[in-house]
Amino acid sequence: MKNMYLLGVLLLLLCSCSSADKVLSEKAEKTISMLENLQKENRISDVTFQEARENVIQYDYKSFFGKYWFGAVFIAYVIITLVATNVESEENLDRAKPLSKWKVYLVWLYSGLWGGHIFFLWNKHNNTLASVWKWFSFIMVLLVFIFNYTAIMYFYDTPSLFSFYMPTWSWSMPNSYFLNYSFEIARYLFFMNVLGGLIFIPYWTYVYNARYFRQHHENDKILSGKSVQADRFYHRLSAHIKSLSQELEDINKYVKEDYIIEDPDKDRSLWGGVKRFFKSIATLGNSSKLEKEMDRLRLLGSCCDDLGRDISETEMYNDELYDYLQKSRVAAYRNLYLSKELIGIIKTKISSEQQKLLVDEFKLIEVPDNMTAGVDFRASDIQFNGDNFLSSVGMDMDSTLQNLGNRLEKEGNLSKGDFIAAGVEAGLSIAINGIANIIDLYSQTKEARREVQQQINEALEYIKKAIPAIQNYQAALLRQSEVLVALTQCNKAFVCAYEPLRKQIFGEPTFWKYLTGIKKNQELFKTTDFRKDLQHLILVSSEYNKVNQSKV
Repeated sequence: MKNMYLLGVLLLLLCSCSSADKVLSEKAEKTISMLENLQKENRISDVTFQEARENVIQYDYKSFFGKYWFGAVFIAYVIITLVATNVESEENLDRAKPLSKWKVYLVWLYSGLWGGHIFFLWNKHNNTLASVWKWFSFIMVLLVFIFNYTAIMYFYDTPSLFSFYMPTWSWSMPNSYFLNYSFEIARYLFFMNVLGGLIFIPYWTYVYNARYFRQHHENDKILSGKSVQADRFYHRLSAHIKSLSQELEDINKYVKEDYIIEDPDKDRSLWGGVKRFFKSIATLGNSSKLEKEMDRLRLLGSCCDDLGRDISETEMYNDELYDYLQKSRVAAYRNLYLSKELIGIIKTKISSEQQKLLVDEFKLIEVPDNMTAGVDFRASDIQFNGDNFLSSVGMDMDSTLQNLGNRLEKEGNLSKGDFIAAGVEAGLSIAINGIANIIDLYSQTKEARREVQQQINEALEYIKKAIPAIQNYQAALLRQSEVLVALTQCNKAFVCAYEPLRKQIFGEPTFWKYLTGIKKNQELFKTTDFRKDLQHLILVSSEYNKVNQSKV
């Protein structure tokens, strides 16, 4: 009953709180006051006044989440579109086909206000003016939205009220200079980005394809004789394969010829040698064998670690090689497309067969799971337990002396025979405890040897599987790298043959060329030098296509 009574009181308090009159914020009061003045001056209708006043009051009474959820969603949307256009612009660096204007229109559709289409087109091409404008647009959209969020939420369904503002910079007045200048900025952004994009996207796409599709970003390096990314990767890959071959050869030698790695902490003093000698005698030679087996295991464990690292590095190179190979396939598709496009301007008859973008099979070699061979003890850790031996001998001596003391109290004196018997008893105790500890040392050594031998067998089994797997990877990498080198060389030959003709036929993109297109039957096409260069391009393209058809 007491709990029910408390619950009833709580409900009454909640009802009384909800029914109490709410107080409007300073922003809401000033906004309503402005609306009342505009109504009195007949600058807004009664219907607009009532609708706007109701919106202000409803918004002001909302919870924190109710007020700002839309702002959080809008800011998240703008940031997500920025990230999305940045990711998509990465693809423009290595395109197989020309960029479609409809693709740009799609980006414009969801991010045109802040210049997402400009970001998409010029993000990766060091265009300073475009970079400044896209970031200016992005920042301005966020600032305009944040500074005028309250006004937007007040008048979103009465947009005519955005044109009214009070001559103040006060933050507590939504319709202030902030709104006035923000409205002007939004108008210019809409004009430049939205309307400008709607009109000029076809031309911008034409310019983009002329500058960045027909002229790949690595063309200048190729023409100047500098190495490209694929060349540098191939040099790294070749060095890796060479060092890997040597390392596998060394490991095979270590395994076959019983190489060892001695314990770096081994006691090499005279006393250490003496202890090992007597320990070997006590364990019937097992301690010496254990040391040698652990030295062998130490070497095999090092080999396993090296092989595990080699497998990881080789898998990484395999992934990277596949990526470069696919980029080379894309470059081949793009270059053969450009060759066909250029030849089609000069010649009327050209093959209509559509080429295909080749995709190589990703080479995945089965490798054993990594293992770490070794044990968590050293041979020197297994030794005669002197502490236990002395403790046992001490206890037996105490027992013997206590027995002698008891007899002395009862009989009054002790004979020579009693002392001899006590000495014999003590000697037997010492001998028995010594033998017991030696047997324990022998058992521990044998058990350690079994564990070490098991680890040695597992390490040898891993090495037996790992070396052929790595060699298979090597063979696959060599075959794929040969195709990569051939495609890279063909790409360089094509660029050298294509660039002079591209400059003569297409030149720099201009608005006039965009409107009129490229004229056919030019006098240039009939010159001997031009036809010789064209024939060279045709031969290079033919060889390029043959090399591109080869698969791994």
